[in-house]
Amino acid sequence: MMKVGFVFAYIKKCHNKLIDLSKQENVSICHLWWDSLCSYLRYGCTIRQYVDGNFFRYSSFERSKVLTCRKYYKLLEKTNDPSFTRYLEDKSLFNNLFSEFVHRKWVSSREMNENDFSIVCRQNKGIIVKPIEGMEGDGIFRIPAEQLTSDYLVKQHFLKLKQSNSIIEELIEQHHNMSFNSESINTIRVISLMDKKTQEVIILKTVLRAGVGDAVVDNYHQGGCCYEVDVKSGRVCSFGISAKHGKCLFHPGTNICMLGYEVPNWDKVIEGCTNAHKLLPQCRYISWDVAITENGIEIIEGNHNGDYDMIEFVGSGKYWPVIKSYL
Repeated sequence: MMKVGFVFAYIKKCHNKLIDLSKQENVSICHLWWDSLCSYLRYGCTIRQYVDGNFFRYSSFERSKVLTCRKYYKLLEKTNDPSFTRYLEDKSLFNNLFSEFVHRKWVSSREMNENDFSIVCRQNKGIIVKPIEGMEGDGIFRIPAEQLTSDYLVKQHFLKLKQSNSIIEELIEQHHNMSFNSESINTIRVISLMDKKTQEVIILKTVLRAGVGDAVVDNYHQGGCCYEVDVKSGRVCSFGISAKHGKCLFHPGTNICMLGYEVPNWDKVIEGCTNAHKLLPQCRYISWDVAITENGIEIIEGNHNGDYDMIEFVGSGKYWPVIKSYL
C-alpha cells in the first residue's frame, strides 16, 4: 500500500508541475505529459529536471548531452568505490582524513569528553552541530557564543549533545566579501572528477551557494541561491536559481548584482580541492563544499553523491559528453 501511495503522490506532483508549466509556456498539458514520459523512458529524466532544469526546452540532440538522473547513477557506479564512500558520508572520518584542509576545531559527540567539548566552545565564536551522516543541511543547528559563556551552560549543552550522533565544530569566520548579509557560512560547491587513465583531477564545475536571511545553511533546498562561477576566473557567470526565490540576478535581501562577482582566494579553492581529491582516489567523483576565509579556504565536506542539479540546473549544462570522456 505504501508503494501505491508513493506512486500516486508522485503522479500528482508531476501533474501539478506540468500544469504550472503548461500555463507558463502556453503549451498543451497533453503534449507535456507525453514528452515528459518519453524523456523519462528514453533519457532517464525526472520530472524535476524536465521542468526546473528546462529539459522540456531542449532538442533531441541537446537532450542526449544532458546529465540526467539515470546517467548520474551510472557515473557514480563507475567512479566511486562503495567501500570508501564512508569517508565522505561520516563527517568525523572526513575531518580526520582531510585534516590538512580542516583548520577549525571540532569534536565527535560519540568520542568527546567534557574537556574536549569545552575546548571547542572556548573559541568564542559559537559552535555548529551537524548530524554525522546528514544531507542537504537537514538537522544542522547553531549554538551562539552567548549561550556558552559559563561553565554551567557549557556543561548543559555537553550533556545534551553527548546523547546525539553528531559532530560539533567551532564556527568558521568567513571572508568579509562572502557574508551577503546572511546568517549562513556561504560556500563554493566544487565538482571534481579524476581521470581514470591519467589520475589527473579535473574541476568540472564550480557553484557559489549564498544563503538568504536567517537560514543557518546555504543549501539550495533550504532557500539559498546558487550561481555558477567560472572555473578559471573565479567570477560569477550566470543567473542564480533558488527553490524559494526562483531565478535571480540580484541576491535576495541584499540586492547585490551577482553577475561578475569575484570570489576571494579563488586559486586556493581550486588548488585545495585538487589536492584533497588526491587523498581519496578510490572515489573519482566528489562534490566539495568550501568556505572562504580571510587567509585561505576551509573545506567543509565532500559528497560522493552530491546533487546533480548543481551541474545541469545552474548556469551552463550538457555535461555528459565531457564526463563520459573521463570515465
